[in-house]
Amino acid sequence: MRILPPWGNTFMTSYKWLSILFVLLFASCQPSEIYRVGPETPLKPSLSASSPVYAPLVYPYWFLEPHKLDLTFPTAVGYAATGYQRNKALERAIEDGIEKMTKFIQIRLYVDQLSMDEQIGQLVEEEIDASIKENIKEKYKILATYEGKELTLVLIGLEARPKLPNNLTTVSSTPPGWLKKLPSKAGYTYARGQSIMGYRPQNAWTRAEHYARINLAFSMYSQVAVLERFDQEKLKGIIQIRTDVMLNRVEMVARWYNAKNRNCYVLVRVPITAN
Repeated sequence: MRILPPWGNTFMTSYKWLSILFVLLFASCQPSEIYRVGPETPLKPSLSASSPVYAPLVYPYWFLEPHKLDLTFPTAVGYAATGYQRNKALERAIEDGIEKMTKFIQIRLYVDQLSMDEQIGQLVEEEIDASIKENIKEKYKILATYEGKELTLVLIGLEARPKLPNNLTTVSSTPPGWLKKLPSKAGYTYARGQSIMGYRPQNAWTRAEHYARINLAFSMYSQVAVLERFDQEKLKGIIQIRTDVMLNRVEMVARWYNAKNRNCYVLVRVPITAN
């Protein structure tokens, strides 16, 4: 793990933070809010209490509870929108699965978070190892596929296995226990992420995974620095959290979808000894 100095001296770093400061100052004068996507803080549901209840979704068991596969090699699920051309959707899902597996095996995250008066701004960069991705392209095997009305899923792994059955499961209406309290298991760090389901389910699940990785990064290490109060009247209580973390062997544990407020959630973990 590499620790960055609390303040960068480059022009681009200064420019980025000036941009965030401008956004936060502007937001503080508006009736709307910027919602935190950091650890333990839920996003605001997009639907009101009077909104209609959406029907629960149906997914393969290996998508909702991948930890039950109990495989000893890396796996990942790729997403793509189901279209008129079946082969194109499968190809896109496989490409997405390769990208996701690359990030599961190893990814470096640079997260800069600036908070001011309960407003949150973030800059996030993800960096992958191109050689790992190329290796996955050469060795991946398709373990299962699912073609739904809106979403095509492909489960890939680094070893061959007989093709898994889909065994479709209706998403439970009861929130899983890990939504309220993260699991505690010796040797692992857990985190969750969430995103609001829009017109493209593949993007929502991908965003949820992205936020989960950010939360893992904050759980592994965070460096907090208090900014100089160069303007006592306008800028008060400004805090910067800068995180630079290499995550190795991220594991997808579970996924859940709330049909009432259309939020999707993911639970991930990393072995502490690998990081």
